[in-house]
Amino acid sequence: MAQKPNADAFLEQLNLTYGPKELLAAFFFKAVDAAARRGVFLEFGSFANLLRTNESHSASWMPLTTTFREHPGGVTEETGFVILGRNMEGEVVATQAVRIFDWRNTNFKAEATSLRFFYEDPQRDSRDGEACMVTTPDAETISGRVAVGGGIWYRPDFRRLKLGEIIPRVGRAYALTLWDYDVLIATITQQNVGKAFDRRLGFRDVAPDSVIMRHSATVPGGDLHLALARMTPMQLIDDLFWFLRAFDVEVDARIDQRRA
Repeated sequence: MAQKPNADAFLEQLNLTYGPKELLAAFFFKAVDAAARRGVFLEFGSFANLLRTNESHSASWMPLTTTFREHPGGVTEETGFVILGRNMEGEVVATQAVRIFDWRNTNFKAEATSLRFFYEDPQRDSRDGEACMVTTPDAETISGRVAVGGGIWYRPDFRRLKLGEIIPRVGRAYALTLWDYDVLIATITQQNVGKAFDRRLGFRDVAPDSVIMRHSATVPGGDLHLALARMTPMQLIDDLFWFLRAFDVEVDARIDQRRA
């Protein structure tokens, strides 16, 4: 008999190393509980899990960016993690990944335009004609220990449950306490920026149409226009305080009433 999903199992795996531990503990408890009350139970997965989920849901998810692929992106279990959300039947219905880069001697613009952001070996693995342009004026200041969030997907029948306001925050907060990063970034499609997806994710520093991919392996047409979002640890901490104080109070109360 399959074991029933258990929200506490995820919480028990969290080791709080860096950052404000009391705040993080309170946040994780509320966020994991909020996901569970929506029928989504979090667990850590592998990048192989992430890729298999992506490939089996191509109708609702574009191909996974190479940055979050073991090959050719070069991410490992030591340099990244994956969070999966499963429903009561054990099916994966939500995903989130975060990766850490050591850019103390380089920066985002250099890594993106050289394609090292996307490939472990760009010369060997990139497509013919593939290129990346970064137009954000201060992209060269994104350096140090840089965390990158991505691999976000929600099965269509689990959308509109505000999971996008819960699970990415769990990923960012866990990355902070795991790696003590200097800044976290994410690239967001212009379509999702138009839907205010960046705001729901908690980002306030967003540069629209600032990363342009030509002949990208990620999209069939080859061209992709992305916004660059970033968040410092202090901005994250402020965002977690907001989440604890104000997130979804009325909606959560209605969920509890329906389940009483």
